[in-house]
Amino acid sequence: MMRTRAALVAILAVVAALVVGACSAPDESTSAPVQINLPDGRQVTVPGTPERIVTLGGQWTDVALSFGVTPVGYFDSAEVQSGSRSPWFGDKLADSTLVNPSGDIVGQVAKLNPDLILAPGFASMEDGYDKLTKLAPTIDKISGAEVDPWNDMVTLMGTILHQPEKATEIIDGVNSKISALATEFPKLKGNVEMQRRLAALPPEV
Repeated sequence: MMRTRAALVAILAVVAALVVGACSAPDESTSAPVQINLPDGRQVTVPGTPERIVTLGGQWTDVALSFGVTPVGYFDSAEVQSGSRSPWFGDKLADSTLVNPSGDIVGQVAKLNPDLILAPGFASMEDGYDKLTKLAPTIDKISGAEVDPWNDMVTLMGTILHQPEKATEIIDGVNSKISALATEFPKLKGNVEMQRRLAALPPEV
């Protein structure tokens, strides 16, 4: 049982720590606008390849770093609560600014002069979300799921950065590690709870 639990933790860590994969600098060879259709009907246009990204969600921070992009600002609930940076980030966020949710979020983000804000769940933040959209293109949730699937987030980031091949490489790499762990720990195979966590699916699925 302990071995199975350890395996589950290891698999979840693989997904949480996409930053472990090889990183590369963004491809700036193209800067065509990208239009994103959000599930609530809103459309967000990213005019070029963003260089100053703010990630107001831990998953988006993982995704950005996996592309070799260091966000200028980020929010990490674990770091806010513990006072220590999540270990899988290492020193990759040493030059980034932690956004403190107990303060003026919009004001903190504005000081970072962002050109893209990734803010899952912030659409319900009364008028705060509208203020964020005035600072830079702002993307809320990208799916109807309770938590956006990590692979969809990677795919979207690849589109925004004009690096679709890199997105495929990241997804294939993570899936390969998950498959290897599932082979080593066969009792996890078909584990519905594990699959929900890995795919970030809503509880009712």
